[in-house]
Amino acid sequence: MTNEPCTKIVIDAANLIHDDRGIEKTDENGEHVIQMIPQRLVSAVEGCQTKGYEVSALLKHGTYTYGMIQYKSNNPEYADFTSIIQLKEAGIVKLITSKDDDLFIVEHGLNQNALILSRDWFNDHREARPDIDWEKVDTLRVNDYQFLDDVFTCPTIQDITHLKPQPKRVDPLDEVKELLQAQAKEIQSLKERVHELEERDLSKEIAAMSKKDIESTAEKAKQDSSRSKSPEACAEQYMQYAKNDSFSKPKTRDALENDLKSKGLASEMGTGQVINHLQSMKAFHMDRKKIAWRV
Repeated sequence: MTNEPCTKIVIDAANLIHDDRGIEKTDENGEHVIQMIPQRLVSAVEGCQTKGYEVSALLKHGTYTYGMIQYKSNNPEYADFTSIIQLKEAGIVKLITSKDDDLFIVEHGLNQNALILSRDWFNDHREARPDIDWEKVDTLRVNDYQFLDDVFTCPTIQDITHLKPQPKRVDPLDEVKELLQAQAKEIQSLKERVHELEERDLSKEIAAMSKKDIESTAEKAKQDSSRSKSPEACAEQYMQYAKNDSFSKPKTRDALENDLKSKGLASEMGTGQVINHLQSMKAFHMDRKKIAWRV
C-alpha cells in the first residue's frame, strides 16, 4: 500500500461502534434504529493487535459522553459501554473534541503512515480540502471488513508480526553448558578460598585482633550464617532455644528481632519471615508488639 509497511492502524471508532450489519433493528414504523455496539470496536482492536499493529481509535467526545450518560443511567442497551471506557483508560480510544472527527482520522492516518479502518469514503471533505493527498488516503483506507459470528474479520489487513523482532531462541544445551561453566567457576573459586584459609595462621590473626575487631567479625559471621538459612530452618532452631528453661524469652517484637540477629537466625529473607513462621508454629501470641510465649 505504501513504500514502507504500515505498522499502525487508525480506527474510525464511531464507524465501528455503529456498524450493525447483520443485527439491524427497526422501530414500529420500520425506520432504521441506530445502535451503539461497543463489542464490535473491541473485536476490531483485538483483531488488529493480534496481527501485530499498534492501534488507536478516534472517537468524538460527544459520542463518548452520550454513551457514558446512557451507561450510568443503567440503560440495558449500553451495558457493554464499559469496554469503551476500558479502551479509553488504556490509551487506545482517543477523544476528539471537534464535532467533525473525519479530518482528524484522515490526518492522523497520513501523519502516522497508518491504515485507516473505516467504511466512510470522506466524500464530504474531498472538494473542500483538495490540499489533502486523497489518493494516498484511498491506499491507506481499509473498508472490506465484516463481523462473522461477532468476530472482526478482514483478510485485507496483513499479519505483520513477522516484521517485529522475534525473541532469540535459546538452545537448551547451551543453557546447560553455561550453567555447568558457572558452577565450575564457583567450585574453583571455593577451592582457592579453602586453600587460602589453610595457608593462614588463624590463631595468630585472632590474637592480633582487638576486641572490637573480634566482635565485628563475629557479627559479620552471624549475618553470613543468617543469609544461608531459610526462615523455616531459623524458626525451628530458635524453637529449640525457647524450649530450654534457662532461655530468656523476649517480650517484645523488637527484642525478638534483635535476639534473632544476635544468634545468626535472621534468615535469608529477614527476621520478619522468621517471626511469621514462629507464629505459625504457635510458639507465642503477639498482640501489637507484645509477645506472650506458649512454649
